[in-house]
Amino acid sequence: MAALRLDVTKEHAGYVVAWIDSDDEHDVGAWVGQENATSQKALVAKREDALSKRDRDEFEYCCVELGARAWRLEHGSELVCLASGYTTSSRSLALKLRNTVRAIRKAARVEFDGSTTWPEWAKAAAENGWVPPKGWKP
Repeated sequence: MAALRLDVTKEHAGYVVAWIDSDDEHDVGAWVGQENATSQKALVAKREDALSKRDRDEFEYCCVELGARAWRLEHGSELVCLASGYTTSSRSLALKLRNTVRAIRKAARVEFDGSTTWPEWAKAAAENGWVPPKGWKP
């Protein structure tokens, strides 16, 4: 399976944060926020199911979707919800969202790998754009 990264890309609807194949720049996958019509409860259940089945990709995906949803509620008056995900006319806002979901994905990897889970303050800070310094451990 190809390695996926989260990055900003320009689409017809505006700037989006999407899962992009690291081996093929033109292979843009799901947009962050495409689960915006899914209930919070269902998305949390999907994340827990992925963790119990040891499905790392699905677990990371759900964590990113949940984190992006929380970020949008606090910062996203300029974000538009489409069925395909969140979009904005502001590259700057898209970059802020990208940085946030990258930090959330990093936290999800740590949690999935069975390392110490992040304290609540660190999770909340990551959802607001905080990126832990190199070498930081919870």
